[in-house]
Amino acid sequence: MIRDESLDAVVSMRSNDAVLGLPYDVFLFTFLQEMMAVELDLKLGAYHHFASSLHLYEKHRALATRVVAARPETRFTMPPLQNIHAVNEFLEVERKIREAADGYRASDGCGYWKDLADVLSLFNRSRLFGWPTALEGTSSPYLAVIAPLAGKEAMISTTDTGT
Repeated sequence: MIRDESLDAVVSMRSNDAVLGLPYDVFLFTFLQEMMAVELDLKLGAYHHFASSLHLYEKHRALATRVVAARPETRFTMPPLQNIHAVNEFLEVERKIREAADGYRASDGCGYWKDLADVLSLFNRSRLFGWPTALEGTSSPYLAVIAPLAGKEAMISTTDTGT
């Protein structure tokens, strides 16, 4: 909806998984809103997210508990999107990360997408080598959020190394 030269978005979902759905859905829908605002030369307006059933599955309870217990203080703020064509550049970086068998780290030169490329690289490395190895020597500001997802072992190793 266009209101006062701003693009507002309203999302209504039938069902939303609080752990594995909501964080991704909010990112995706707000990014689509931002892309549309840039394309239409409008300011970014309000975002409203409604879910008829927002739920936590029993199988994700331990993960949710670890995330809440970590109490990450990192504030995530994406820089304003300037150009929707940057998406194509990121898709190429994402493909390289996903297809890499050696833990390819592709955040250099990603500009707007650097933080997301860093997180995707960490995740890919965790799938290839396990979380403790993936997190070794990492100084990402996102460790406070990633460590609980990685499990207790990774949380301890990142805390003990001071990273």
